[in-house]
Amino acid sequence: MPEQIVAAQGATAQPCRLMVIDDDRIQRTIIAKVAAQVGFDVVPAATFDDAARLLEAGRFDCITLDLSLGENNGTPLLRKVRDSDPRTPVIVISGAARHVLEATVTIANSLGLDSLPLAKPLNLADLRRALTQKRQNATSPRTPAQASQPASAPADASAP
Repeated sequence: MPEQIVAAQGATAQPCRLMVIDDDRIQRTIIAKVAAQVGFDVVPAATFDDAARLLEAGRFDCITLDLSLGENNGTPLLRKVRDSDPRTPVIVISGAARHVLEATVTIANSLGLDSLPLAKPLNLADLRRALTQKRQNATSPRTPAQASQPASAPADASAP
């Protein structure tokens, strides 16, 4: 049975969409429940290909990205996020060594993405704090400079 979008708990004036990319169903479920509690509508992606298709089809206010996606590495999805909307923050989640997590965040930052590392096993309080902050940022009014930036333009055209 395919997973369904998890709707945010409680009505909000401005819905925010979060894509949860993780090949582990239990991790997706945990992240989705916490995200719904802080006001996100959650769209799950279990594979690299699922995430790539969803990024091509629509915009997200935030993304959680597990680095290990079965046979694939999640890092190449960072470029797809940037190409979709460079303003989309990414919470990078991994059980890999700390230096791998930090290197991935460095790559995301070099692409002009707002990124934050979280190590597995997930600390739910840290996850809730990170998602709450990203949700608040997504619903705060944009400055005139932000409003005039096209959604499809990379933050730095010279970035790889």
